[in-house]
Amino acid sequence: MTDSTEQANQTLAAGTLVNGYRIERELGRGAMSVVYLAQQLDLQRPVALKVLAADLAADKEYVTRFFNEARAAAALSHPNIIQAYDAGVAEGDLYYFCMEFVEGETLLERIEREERLPLDESLKIAREIADALNFGYQRYKFTHGDIKPDNIMINLQGQAKLADFGLAKVEGHDYDGSEVMLTPLYAPPELIRGERRPGDCRGDIYAFGATLYHIIAGSPPFPGTHAHSVMDRHLHENPEPLRLRYPKAPLGLSDLVSRMLAKDPERRPQDWEEVLAGLRQCQQYLANLASSNGGGHVKKPFLIKPSAAAEGSAAIPPRPISLAGSVGKMRSLTWMLILIGLVCCLALAALAAVITKNKRKAAPPPVVIQLVPPPEQPANGTLTANAAQPDDTVESVDDNVPTYNATPETAAEPPPKLPTADHQAEPTAPPEPANAAASADTADVTDRQPATPAPPAFQLRPPMTAIALPRHQHQRDQEVWIDAAQCLGRLQYDLSQNTPVEPMMQAVQEWLSSHQQGNEAVVFMRFIHDVALPALEELKAKLVQNKDTLIGSSMQTRRKQTVVIHDITFVSIEVDAMLAGDRGRYRQSLRWNQARHEGIVEDLCRLLYLRPGASLADLRPLLAYMAFTGRPQEISRLLQAHPESPERRHWEMLPKMEAWAGKTEADGLRAWQRLQQACLDGNPTAAYSLALRLRKGSTTIAGLYREQLDDLLNRCRPFVPEQQGGELLRQAQAAIQMDQYTDALAPLLLAQARFGLADFPEKSGLSQRLRSLLAKLPAESWLGEAELTQMSLVPFVFQRRPAPWPAWAAIACREAANSERRGLRENPGLAQMAEWSQLEMGEWTGPLAKLEKKQLSISGLEDPIQRLAAIFGAGLLQERFGANLRQAENTLGQLATAAKQIDNARSLEAMTLPVRYALLTRVNGRRQPQDHVLQTPGPLPAGNANALRTFLLLTVTTFLEADDQDAIKAFRQALKTEAAAHGDQNPWPFQQLSTALQKLDKPSQEVDIMSSPPGSELSIAWLRLRLASSGQARLSSSSDQPFMELVEADAAGWPLDGGELVYTWLLRRCADLIAVGDLEGACQKVEWCLSLPYSCLFPYYARLHFLKAGICLLGGSRGALETAAVCAHAATVASETEKWFLAAIAKRDAPDAALARLSADHPAQYWCHWLAVCLAAGDFPGSVDSRLAAMGPHALTLAEKRLHNALGAFLHAINTNTP
Repeated sequence: MTDSTEQANQTLAAGTLVNGYRIERELGRGAMSVVYLAQQLDLQRPVALKVLAADLAADKEYVTRFFNEARAAAALSHPNIIQAYDAGVAEGDLYYFCMEFVEGETLLERIEREERLPLDESLKIAREIADALNFGYQRYKFTHGDIKPDNIMINLQGQAKLADFGLAKVEGHDYDGSEVMLTPLYAPPELIRGERRPGDCRGDIYAFGATLYHIIAGSPPFPGTHAHSVMDRHLHENPEPLRLRYPKAPLGLSDLVSRMLAKDPERRPQDWEEVLAGLRQCQQYLANLASSNGGGHVKKPFLIKPSAAAEGSAAIPPRPISLAGSVGKMRSLTWMLILIGLVCCLALAALAAVITKNKRKAAPPPVVIQLVPPPEQPANGTLTANAAQPDDTVESVDDNVPTYNATPETAAEPPPKLPTADHQAEPTAPPEPANAAASADTADVTDRQPATPAPPAFQLRPPMTAIALPRHQHQRDQEVWIDAAQCLGRLQYDLSQNTPVEPMMQAVQEWLSSHQQGNEAVVFMRFIHDVALPALEELKAKLVQNKDTLIGSSMQTRRKQTVVIHDITFVSIEVDAMLAGDRGRYRQSLRWNQARHEGIVEDLCRLLYLRPGASLADLRPLLAYMAFTGRPQEISRLLQAHPESPERRHWEMLPKMEAWAGKTEADGLRAWQRLQQACLDGNPTAAYSLALRLRKGSTTIAGLYREQLDDLLNRCRPFVPEQQGGELLRQAQAAIQMDQYTDALAPLLLAQARFGLADFPEKSGLSQRLRSLLAKLPAESWLGEAELTQMSLVPFVFQRRPAPWPAWAAIACREAANSERRGLRENPGLAQMAEWSQLEMGEWTGPLAKLEKKQLSISGLEDPIQRLAAIFGAGLLQERFGANLRQAENTLGQLATAAKQIDNARSLEAMTLPVRYALLTRVNGRRQPQDHVLQTPGPLPAGNANALRTFLLLTVTTFLEADDQDAIKAFRQALKTEAAAHGDQNPWPFQQLSTALQKLDKPSQEVDIMSSPPGSELSIAWLRLRLASSGQARLSSSSDQPFMELVEADAAGWPLDGGELVYTWLLRRCADLIAVGDLEGACQKVEWCLSLPYSCLFPYYARLHFLKAGICLLGGSRGALETAAVCAHAATVASETEKWFLAAIAKRDAPDAALARLSADHPAQYWCHWLAVCLAAGDFPGSVDSRLAAMGPHALTLAEKRLHNALGAFLHAINTNTP
């Protein structure tokens, strides 16, 4: 046996005894230690014995670090952590650490052998390691400090074990180290900066994310061999998303890894529990996909290939659309291959039929999902996908955004025109005898429709959110040149290394592997790799080999000192330096880098290579040296004597490349790449910001794409709150200068509501401008010849006025304050009515601020009608900006109580107000109608047919929304009674309601809401009833155009009820379209609604963005989510809850944490759950069912329930490949 003392300074031989351990063989070695396989003699078991390198044993720092590893490992007992057994010092100061022996290989060895690991196995390993790290962190605030594939062992059973705790920290240990050590490929930015916070696991989470990225993608986020370059990229570059590096990775997993790799620790998962939750969701996602495909291969979604006519056009290449149940990149199969495959399948089927000669009973046809065919296919072509068919896919192969054909709904026959003005204004039909009401009950006169069409087939039509960003071929080529220059600019020629060119070669090779052939820049970089760098590699050796011809040469350094070459070795260059004044000389040994900085190496190269008649090939080492040592300008002079040739052109490119390799150009290129991603994501706000930054700069990339940037800025400007707000104020100012005050009101109101919190110069004093404008609005244009009364001053209550709705009460209050009539001028409630009229007009910020400051006192109002209006306005503010719906419910009770106090002459308007409020605030879904629908002691008051009709229509709408069948039956009987009681006075409101209610007994799959009521014209209340009476039926697409034209023509003068009507219709139509897969159609409907400038829609602005963002998330695009967050942040009509929730989700925070902050009955619960479901549908379908179930109780209206059901149908169709 060999004693350990004899082996202290050399490799331990087999058989060496170390404190009861017998060395068997060496397993591996690192910079600090050697690991041996040993036998523990007393327990007769194999162990791994780590021995500190002999030359480090005298260094107290390394000894402390060595035993710190042993203590850290010993503190942790977990199946996925290599266990520590023993540590100590053997004879001869031999420091050892005994641990569990793992028979297997490192994760890095596995990756190098297989290139990358399968997704399911990658997630299994990641979850095991994360569980181990969570175990250590929860108990001891353990941080590893060096997570990487090389420190993860995989045993023969496939179990992962965390190893190497040399840089670990455990709470309670006094070891803190005197320096920061790291592995550049996986190092978090804060560790590179020298910051390591005790007990902070987020640095480990970053390294873990980089490791997981490497496992799945086959390469680290920032591959490379030059440490400084890699660390610089960790500090300043965002990694390419995992899904782009490895397109088979699910979007949710890619996002999880991106969050772990966030530069700011605050943007990463904050602990290992959050990481584990994300990994579990990813595993569940893959499990669901496997089970939904019968345990076989994962079914991949189809992509629609752009038309051939679009080749070379201005669009950005679309990212693969992420849908629930869909993973992986589309395989590169063309439509021709699909056609061939289908033909082959048919041929095989026919052959099988001939062989068997057995007429079998035909099986039922499989259920299919129909995808819209690509544009190059015939218009009537249909692409179908069968769950049992192979996963043939089509990949988008160029940079054009695909265009899609219309769905059957959008391609229907032209819709019928709106009723003409004459028809709408035709006189009311003469009263019929009393017994005519009975016959009206049996005649279906409200909806004479053709036979109901069959429900449309599910057709997946993703939203076209990508923003076109045209790039011509010459621009693409130039962009590659700039990228190549950036690659060369990162190369560092370090003469102190033994192989200084090797890392440079690897960096160029990595660049070449990521760029397609055929580009001139690629040819140039191939020249650098094959010619220039090999020539540079031989330079040092050539100088040493030819030192005999160089020794004795005299030259002057850059410090103007004369030196004479004495010797040249691979380590240094020795020179004799002359003292000033010829007072002698002294010998000096210069390292190669020192000699390079003094200009000595350059002079030696010139002496060696600049010979008369030297060819271009002879000059290659000198030219390469000049190129990579910051002297490319010298290349042109050296090439003057050589004829034109391809090689000369390559060398002449190097000085030009230097101009593109600077930091400014690098920042410009990165901004351009981020701009392309923003356009691909459909994020106009981010695209505008990046384009503006580029346009203001002077980089080559900005000059190259100047026209595209200008065009992009113009196209994105309408989506940027600061730009849109400024434009609206300029429009208003122009109208004011021309004394067109009425025309200035709408843009000012819109700017205040949607962009009042944005930062733009024109915004200052916006509220004051509105009040100043209100003082200038001409009374004759609004009030006409109407006589002002006390009732003219009351907002909200009266729906029929002789002028457009919004500013009527505000102007009436203004005129009353200046009236000669004392009763109007001194009305006690005039000041408050003036404030509440601002809210009716669309200015929400002023009344909200005064209500919060308690400057509006409802109890101080003596007039019951004024008190009723004030309660109504305060309730609207509570529902829009409050924290729970109980406040709105309380307001509903106050309204009902106050309405009972109104005298009979004004009771109809008073009775209608609680019903309107219940519909506007969604409280109707939480309270039964009898809580707010008042019953008068006697017959309904006659004399105001419009008010009566409105009350009746909205009342039955309330019953329908509450699904109160008993109330509907009782109401129907009451209508007959009232019609008989009124006799010939005014039977029509009752008859038309009776007829409408009869329609409820005839359920239909599709409803046309634009059918006019009998003997009357279309009204907001009638259309709202038609929506409620349609239940869960589809709305006819043929009524879309008439409805939209009606809104565009009349909604400028509609009250808030009109906004609720449009909003409800939008939810219903989006639900219809989502249920059949038409996300693009639904998105277009929301965009149309967002384009409407009317004040009645202001309260729904944030919800419309929620709706659009969710639809886009279902289609795999996050751009609308970030845009929604930006727009909501700028809007005064968006609540703080809506703003922070959108901001949190846009920053990729977990939706569960954000939802947990909401009270159970918060008004925003429905839309926050909607967004959480849509987000999960694209990322982790395994959690969709539970999220969808959680969303259900918050659907309070029929439209919300319809949208909830449609979302479930869509997800079911996508996940199971069944409509």
